[in-house]
Amino acid sequence: MISVAIFTEGGKKYGYGHISRCKALLQAFDHLGFEVRMVIDGDESALNNASSYTILNWKNESLTSLTNNDDIIVFDSYYFDAAKESKNLDEHKTILVIQDHQDCDESNDHFILAPISSKGFAAKNVLSGIEYALLRKSFWQTPEIKISEEIKRILIIPGSGLSNSFLKSIIETAHYKFTNASIYYVGPENDFPDFIEKYTHLSENEIRGIMTSSDLALTAGGQTLNELMVLGIPSLVFQTAENQKEQIAYWRNAGTITYFDITEGFNQNKFEVLLTEYSGYNFRKQVSEQSKLLIDGLGGIRIAKIMVNDFVAKNGLLRVVEAKDCWLLYDISNHPSIREISLNPDPISKQTHQSWFEKALSNPNLFYYCLELKNEIIGQIRYEIGSEEAEISLSVHPKYSGFGIGQVLFNKSLNLLLKSANNLQKIIAQVKEDNQPSIRFFEKNSFEKVERKGVLTYELNL
Repeated sequence: MISVAIFTEGGKKYGYGHISRCKALLQAFDHLGFEVRMVIDGDESALNNASSYTILNWKNESLTSLTNNDDIIVFDSYYFDAAKESKNLDEHKTILVIQDHQDCDESNDHFILAPISSKGFAAKNVLSGIEYALLRKSFWQTPEIKISEEIKRILIIPGSGLSNSFLKSIIETAHYKFTNASIYYVGPENDFPDFIEKYTHLSENEIRGIMTSSDLALTAGGQTLNELMVLGIPSLVFQTAENQKEQIAYWRNAGTITYFDITEGFNQNKFEVLLTEYSGYNFRKQVSEQSKLLIDGLGGIRIAKIMVNDFVAKNGLLRVVEAKDCWLLYDISNHPSIREISLNPDPISKQTHQSWFEKALSNPNLFYYCLELKNEIIGQIRYEIGSEEAEISLSVHPKYSGFGIGQVLFNKSLNLLLKSANNLQKIIAQVKEDNQPSIRFFEKNSFEKVERKGVLTYELNL
């Protein structure tokens, strides 16, 4: 089993945005079935946002010792040079460094998650763009939001970084502008007017519930902003930390938010003008629809799959199938999800498999390989050689389906095949017509569809 460790910071000193997005990545790895833990440099208040995780000043510890048993390691820290320090870790590990600035060193071996506004990176190790935005699990599937004709509920969710006097000015102005609207505050405990409903220490599901019932959000430009955007909540945004700058820039350029500049203090007239803009139904409807088109909340899943694929590509052992592999390969071949996409979907009996397997091992024209990872077979591929062509067949353990492991199998095995059978002219694949994943795979690898009687066939000329 692949083991994942995430190192971040959070609490009263740091704020909680890093914990939120790291939790999103933790949930993605957990959802995909991998062992994952999170270590937080911070105070006990961080556990309100990430209960059951470890509080440790990991920056003063030996990273080699801390990560000795981990395969994939993630760093998300504004105060730790993870790009530099992680170079001393085992080269067989897969490392992701989350950054809040666009100054990315593309020459590093590790992966970099750049701000969503970043553009122009050619290196495959730099993940940039809105498709990689990290959102917690409650925001992966979002309800349909109906925009109200009038603003009846205002959500104020500023995070940390604003003074009490500034917050009170925002609240009082919003209350003055929308007298009949209910105002909800989510954040640290504070002494605010009685007309405000205050919430602290909410779960992510509770936060989503308050967000979805709001007509307007007044928020900082951190992690919460992406969650509001995936829900389509019209949002007026202010910057409370330097590392929010790039994210705010993205959503401003997309035309989905209005920005309130607080660098020179609170300007009530400007703030009232911006609030007036949000009073219009058509404007709120437009920005809501636009934001939901840009973000789907599945960035964590995409990133986790890339990390797993990289670890498998670096550490997976492709070897010739042996007699001891018989029943491990049977479990893969006979899995219902594999039978469903096979040309013959019927279950395979153990007797039938054993007979076929013994013949396969003794067949000099069958090149049969398996991919082994941490003493577990996670995929198989075979090539049956004819005069000048080989027929390919491959399958991946269902637990690793969707991670690009088929590509790893193909890349590693093709090199071995061509060294052993250098007279091959082409490779053919027979595919069930409704097996779209296999069709996409072969087309991606330059196989061309050909006419052969009875079955959908793809060919790769060598």
